[in-house]
This record gives sequence, C-alpha cells and structure tokens, in this order.
Amino acid sequence: MNQIQRRQSLCIIKSFFVYIKYKQEVINKEVCPLTFLEASRCIYKAGINFKNITNHGRNAWKITCDSIINANAATNNKELKRLGFFAFIPRFKLIRKGVIKGSYRCNGDRIITQEEDNKGIVINRIFRLKRKEATTGMWVDSQSLCIEFESQTLPQDIKLWGAVVPVSTFIPQVRRCFRCGCFGHISKSCSAVQRCLTCSDSHAIEKGIRCNKKKKCINCSGEHLTLDRACPKFLTSV
Repeated sequence: MNQIQRRQSLCIIKSFFVYIKYKQEVINKEVCPLTFLEASRCIYKAGINFKNITNHGRNAWKITCDSIINANAATNNKELKRLGFFAFIPRFKLIRKGVIKGSYRCNGDRIITQEEDNKGIVINRIFRLKRKEATTGMWVDSQSLCIEFESQTLPQDIKLWGAVVPVSTFIPQVRRCFRCGCFGHISKSCSAVQRCLTCSDSHAIEKGIRCNKKKKCINCSGEHLTLDRACPKFLTSV
C-alpha cells in the first residue's frame, strides 16, 4: 500500500446520512402525521437502498446509507418525491473544517489543489486564524489556516509544496458572556443581571477595580475565576 492509498483508507467512513421529511397530506393547513412503519414502507418501496431508519422529529426521519452514491440517489429519487417526501443532506454533514499550522506564506486554495496528491479535494474557503498578543492585547494573524473542505470526511493530511502537512480538526472558540458569565452567547445579546466574574455575586462592578471576595465560578461553583480555562464546565464545552 503506497502513501496515497494509506491516506485515503484512513478517511473512509461507512455511514452516510440522509434526512427525509413528509409534507403531502394537508388537512386544515396542518400536515397529517405519518407513522414510523408507514414511512419506512414508503421509503423502501421507492427503491432507496438504506441500512436503517430512525425517527428525527414530526414527519421527519433519518436513514443511513452505506455509500455516498446511495445517499445522493436518495435525494434525487423521483418516486419518493411523488409520494410527498423530501430528501436532503444538511450542509453541516457536507462540510468539514480543518487547520494546518506553520503556513505563514500560504493563503490560496490554488496552491493546495495544484498538488497531484490533492486531486479530488474541494475547498470552499480558506481563512487565517487570529491570535491575541499577550503584550499588546491586539489580535494579529497567526501562522495557522482554517480550511473548509466540501466533504463528509476530513483528510488526515494534504500535500503542500511536496511536503505532507497534517490536518487537525478545527475547534471553534467557546462563546461566553462577560455580563452573566454563562456559555453559549455574548454580552451584547444578554439581558440577564450582571454578575461578578470573580465571586459570582451580582454586586456593582467598576472598571479597573478588582473584587477581593472569595473566588467562585458562576458555572460550576468551584473556587476559581469564572473565566478560568481549567473550569470543568469550560472543558466540556470546548
């Protein structure tokens, strides 16, 4: 097995998902519910090749296919459309983001796709990640690029100027609010009571003045700052 075959074998996935919705029978402006078994029968009768099917909501199901060919065929199945079903593959299932490091002078996808070993790789966009300088507090360009691949799999590595460059999974920064201290949103959209990120109390906070109370995390109630990156709640959110 040569290097190219080894790299491709590492990227093989055995399951491809297709989501199916039913919206045919409408009574009083509401879609009538279809039972799980009836939906499975209709999808099977339409000639779709799938391994299993699971419920995914009201009149919605998820089927698992063993190849990308069968998955794409399901989305274009005319009989399924005639029966009132709509099959699709969500965008988040088609896009994977990866990071390559040490790419100081590489900015374009043309350089990557020119490599013979990278043929077949489709890149939607490339953007440079930022880093915050400890001395100035300014955000500057880093030496890491984030690449958005149009694929259900993330390549283990890519060729760049003849060198094999490993691709790591892109992990987005955790959104946290500096007003209430919670995760999942930012202070601009927060309407909660402002809390101290040191002691977790809701006392008045003046800029430039430190809180001298005992440290207590808002999220896990631990004896540390709310912004501590070692917080168990923060680590599970990454």
